[in-house]
Amino acid sequence: MKLTLLKPQFYRYELQPDNWIEQLPDGTRRPVSGLRGLYVRVNGIQDAMGIMYLCPRCFTANDGRVGTHQILNWSKTAGTPDDADPKGRWVLRGTGYDDLTLDAEPGRTRSVLLIGGCAWHGYITNGEVTDA
Repeated sequence: MKLTLLKPQFYRYELQPDNWIEQLPDGTRRPVSGLRGLYVRVNGIQDAMGIMYLCPRCFTANDGRVGTHQILNWSKTAGTPDDADPKGRWVLRGTGYDDLTLDAEPGRTRSVLLIGGCAWHGYITNGEVTDA
């Protein structure tokens, strides 16, 4: 399957000042201020720290995007901090979506494996998405 079918989008991770409401274990809520990790869409791989795309397994099962969750893959070599979620890391190789390969970061695997949910396991190689 072509990656472009899965509506990919490049992102970068930024810590920005923010205000939000935190729910405590007892159910009460409190305002919080501080730095928050945000996912910012970017136009090209040259500015990207990661890529988000529709899950290929669920896209096929659902016959499209309705009801299909997204997958986010970050790159440590592109600057994503270790504490950014999700924790998996890949090297983004290529010039864009049509020839993108998710390669292994040092000490990691090249495959993408979702733990829980649909448990998709696969690869993105030269713009093609395949099951493992």
